[in-house]
Amino acid sequence: MGKCRCVSKLWSSIIRRPNYNQLFPRRINYTPDDIPKLLFAIKAEKKLYYFSSHDPGENEKSSLVATLLHTHTFTGFFQFCGSICGLVCGQSRGKNYTVAVIYNPVTGESVTTPKVKLITQGIESKVKLYFGYDPVEKQYKVLCVTSWSTEKDFSTQHYVLTLETGNLLWRKIQCCNTYHPLIEDGVCINGVLYYTAENNKKTREVVCFDVRSEKLSLIKVDPVLATKIGGTIGSTLIDYKGKLGAIIINDVDIELWVLEEAKEHKWSKQTYGLSSNRWYYHGVTGRGKIVCYPNVPNSGRRYDRLKIFYYSRESNMLESVEISGFENPGSEVGYKNYEVYTFPNYVEDVKLI
Repeated sequence: MGKCRCVSKLWSSIIRRPNYNQLFPRRINYTPDDIPKLLFAIKAEKKLYYFSSHDPGENEKSSLVATLLHTHTFTGFFQFCGSICGLVCGQSRGKNYTVAVIYNPVTGESVTTPKVKLITQGIESKVKLYFGYDPVEKQYKVLCVTSWSTEKDFSTQHYVLTLETGNLLWRKIQCCNTYHPLIEDGVCINGVLYYTAENNKKTREVVCFDVRSEKLSLIKVDPVLATKIGGTIGSTLIDYKGKLGAIIINDVDIELWVLEEAKEHKWSKQTYGLSSNRWYYHGVTGRGKIVCYPNVPNSGRRYDRLKIFYYSRESNMLESVEISGFENPGSEVGYKNYEVYTFPNYVEDVKLI
């Protein structure tokens, strides 16, 4: 897409028309017949490599090829805040500040938000960013939650930034709840952003942020689940077939919790006998399969293949798919330290940001 803009002024003006993106409609809700892609982000040596591969069907071969989309560089601390509707958001931290960086892996464009300053001066403060999308107004928003505590005080503030305004600006919004955001990156489902938090009574809960109205509320969590979400044992909020879910990693098994009735706050629980110390978990596909890959230390060899596993709760089977095509695009080879992030249900978007 970036190359197309360089062909001529006419091509560039056509691509930048407000209605251009409507020619390539997004899919928010997937059916079993849809085959969304997998997006892989490899973080190594201050670089982000974005690859994509289509999600294999039921009867496909056990090998796929990943295609390199773009490469980005980053400095300092960086962590992903989520991916939705073709864009990826990350949180980058510098000295006494943090920013959100929104990437489009297809076009190669990125946008960095204004800095959010950290409160220092003897106060322990945290800043957590979350990425959401409003399917009605078709707007991307970044939610910033700052929290700090002293011996006598415990406070939380919320700020929102809308990507489509053309003038990136953090706006403060009101919330009557006081809490600390936990380690979860959050998940956005049908215009609602969910993330885990801990209130001043040390009780864990799920916070809901309506992306369109910018209102915050809380979900009542099953008492057993409340002791596990956002904990050090490992947990991940997921989109399970359009419902809020959570994967809990225990020592001997994996728990899948699903919010079956949102209004009545009813949760279901399934337990699977997968050894948790062997896997990293990266969400659920549109077909309901859990995506994971082996927890095997890298020996420093060239990173050219990655084996992804799909666990189906219906068939109780673990399927493996080898993804090739991760050959390093530059002269640098043999990274000894890297991290892999997988985003299921990825839909490429030609949106220019």
